[in-house]
Amino acid sequence: MVRLGVLASLSPLLLCACVNAATQWESLKAVKRFADALLVPQQSLNDTGAGVFAVDVAGDIDVLTSFSGRALASQLMFGPFASAAASPQTPSLFGTPTSYNVTGLAIQHSVVSATIVFDLQYSLVNQTIPLHVDGWFRIDKDHLISQFSLTFKHWSLGMESLTPLLAPHIASLLGTPANATSEALVKQYFATASCISAMETCQGSNGQYGSLTECMVALDQKSMGDWTDMAGKSTRLRLWRLYGVVVTMDPTAYCPELSVAGGNFCQNRTYGQAIASSFPQSWNGAKMVTVENQKLIANMQFTSDQPLDELLALLIKEISLSLNESHGWDPSLYASATFGYFLFMYFFAKVLWLGMKRFHRVFRSIPHEHQKNVVMYILQVVFTTIALALELVACPAFRGDYQLWAIRCLRSAAITVSTLYIFELLFRFDLRYPLVIHHILTIIAISYAAVMIEWTQHPGFAVSGIIWLFQATAEQPTFIGLMGYRLQWNRKLVAHILKLSSIQTFIVKIASCIGLMYYWSIDQKAWHRPMDTAWSTVVFLIAIGLMTTQIWGSYVTYVIGVRIGRKIDSQETVQSELPIVRPDHRRAESDDTAKSGESDQDKNHYTSNWSSMTRLGPESPTALPIAHFTGDEEKH
Repeated sequence: MVRLGVLASLSPLLLCACVNAATQWESLKAVKRFADALLVPQQSLNDTGAGVFAVDVAGDIDVLTSFSGRALASQLMFGPFASAAASPQTPSLFGTPTSYNVTGLAIQHSVVSATIVFDLQYSLVNQTIPLHVDGWFRIDKDHLISQFSLTFKHWSLGMESLTPLLAPHIASLLGTPANATSEALVKQYFATASCISAMETCQGSNGQYGSLTECMVALDQKSMGDWTDMAGKSTRLRLWRLYGVVVTMDPTAYCPELSVAGGNFCQNRTYGQAIASSFPQSWNGAKMVTVENQKLIANMQFTSDQPLDELLALLIKEISLSLNESHGWDPSLYASATFGYFLFMYFFAKVLWLGMKRFHRVFRSIPHEHQKNVVMYILQVVFTTIALALELVACPAFRGDYQLWAIRCLRSAAITVSTLYIFELLFRFDLRYPLVIHHILTIIAISYAAVMIEWTQHPGFAVSGIIWLFQATAEQPTFIGLMGYRLQWNRKLVAHILKLSSIQTFIVKIASCIGLMYYWSIDQKAWHRPMDTAWSTVVFLIAIGLMTTQIWGSYVTYVIGVRIGRKIDSQETVQSELPIVRPDHRRAESDDTAKSGESDQDKNHYTSNWSSMTRLGPESPTALPIAHFTGDEEKH
């Protein structure tokens, strides 16, 4: 009976966690198919492991050697057990698998580490002996094993306990005295079995020996070797290949392995060769190799001279927005911290509004909607500055330096900007459509960039995010100028700030747009999966949409500054032409006024103060139509 306590207990959890992304669930099932296949070795051998191994699978068995290809992997893994199951009364080192128990399991994306204990039934000696296998598995996109590394733990101890049990049966089969040592009996039996196979199967051009005696003499000169290394030029490997029934499957390929030289496969290995990795990918389980990031991290290795922070930064899984396969696009994901941002922003705005009403005279005198505008300007300055600082921390990513804490800072900057824009959309209902469109497009761009980082596991999308965020985090001068406009600061200062800020933001946003397109062309253009195509579409469409709204915003801001400057010049010109009023000239002034037809009301018009200018509306003939806003003159 197969004991699947661990798998059964984890299955519901993994299934629920992987509703939208079944990577870990499929990885678990792939390893389970491998274990199940060993219980029916002949069927698995007939299928050549088609439902278990990838075509180009790379494998390694510690007591054997490294190999590649589905056919060879299935022959080595299933062949010995299939032979034992077909002839249970024949002495064999490999019993018939009857069940297994998973005693250890860890899954991270497509990498699985498992400890599986198989129960092997030896009918000849009426014993069940466990086979302890520690394995690492990497699962590909087709949910097949693309590489695996197996360790037969305590294999030599198991064989040393098994051979004394087999010795009497081998002696009886060979007609050898029963007092011979187990080692000698096993060696003779292996040599005889290998030579019989060589003579029966390897004939003609595939022949290796002229006679059975020649074969026996040649193999008798070979050492048995060590139980932990069956890949050397010893008879143990020949037994493995013989009982794997691979010789009969392809004599041309496998008969040389039964020769004295041992063919290409049966070769002694040095220690360095034994531990050298032959796998195309690493076993770093905290990352996931995708089409987009495979060149960056597929062969990533940890070295002793790398700081721990850098190692963690390279664990691409840590860049994702969520853990345990609960992804950022999951509608059931409750982002507690994000709601915390909104609450903090609400209380910040509330305290700011109450403080300004209590201590700022001009703030109290302006309409309520304009008060909300001022509060929003301050929020924009404060939080975009914070976002800019967090964004700059992640800038080493431009040179390929991806640090985990820096990526988290960038993510915090993106959340800050998104929260700020959503808060403004809710806080101010009178925003003009260009500003509404600007905010919505920015939120979509940030959200999709975050999804791409998580989906592709490629930190290069973080670079796109940095470039894009500069469009939202470099507008502080504009907000300061608009705040001064509402709070009736020095008119010349406000005019200069608005004109300069409009030019500054225009340059930054144009540069950001060009940089985004350039980086896309050198880093992301070559990818053509559906999500990559969607990303390319989003980059161009949203970039064009944002540039349109931002050019409009820079133009409006500049015009406001120019109009304020012209108004100041007009007032100064009029005031310089007015006569100097002295007490003894009142009558003369009255006479002049009467002659010119100029009333006190006209003079008041020319000497209107800053407050009256800021209250100009569309009904005023001197008002600039585009400069009279219901609160979104600050934008774009």
